[in-house]
Amino acid sequence: MDFAAVADEVYALYRGGRYRAGAALVARARPHLPERDNRLTFWEACFQSMAGNPETAVEILLGGVDRGFWWPEGMLADTDLDDARTLDGWSEVVAASRAHERARMAARPTIRVRRGRGGGTVIALHGAHADPGEYADRWEACVPEEWAVVTPVGSLPIPEGGWSWSHDSSPRVDDVMQQVSALEIVRPLMVVGFSAGATLGIELIAGGSVDADCLVLMSPYVPQVHDMVAVLGSLNCPVVLVYGSEDQESDTYESLSEVVSEKVVVPGLGHRLPEALNEIFNIGRRLATSSR
Repeated sequence: MDFAAVADEVYALYRGGRYRAGAALVARARPHLPERDNRLTFWEACFQSMAGNPETAVEILLGGVDRGFWWPEGMLADTDLDDARTLDGWSEVVAASRAHERARMAARPTIRVRRGRGGGTVIALHGAHADPGEYADRWEACVPEEWAVVTPVGSLPIPEGGWSWSHDSSPRVDDVMQQVSALEIVRPLMVVGFSAGATLGIELIAGGSVDADCLVLMSPYVPQVHDMVAVLGSLNCPVVLVYGSEDQESDTYESLSEVVSEKVVVPGLGHRLPEALNEIFNIGRRLATSSR
């Protein structure tokens, strides 16, 4: 059983309000994906709570705690679990999770910087639930050595070993700026982001924190389409939009086409990072260079 395929179906059921079906899907998938049991346990609890079964949701989370699992404060604050927070057992879930989270924060990786030779700079923003090291590896492999590659690290530890960004805009923007402020940024500057990292890239540029020569958005998280259209239309740099034809949000992304400089649709790709990042870099470099 493929986790990516399960995740795509989970997102579709959630958006359709089919919470009982989502809980059943995750329960079936968990025995086949033990390496993803932590995330699937959390999803099952969310589905059960939204389906009107908050007691079952707490029982599922407590079962996960017994298996050594935990969830960061940002995940436990998910509104899907609002009805579960007043129930017996919730405080035990929170206490166990906070203890694990404190230990992980003490070992948070530092920003990764591959120095260039004056060609330009890429700031690469990973998505949620990501391994920043793997994300940096992907970009460093496709960006010419003349360019620097800067990969900040999210501030929220994820139980599977990855990192996410703060759920609030201001703290995540401040966090990135604290990481990059001491660096010498050689222009042209290209900001590239995947999913939540793409949304963060928009916030950095729209708020004036970063003066970029090009913004590359790969499958951005889009909470409000009309708001995003307005924001993208106001940016003072070229924008490249990249997404897969099989992404559940492909219709949403299509509605953004009118306010981006170029669009790349990858056939057969779901909500995942494209393989041909070198081609995406080349498009961004061309636009970044021409915009200066």
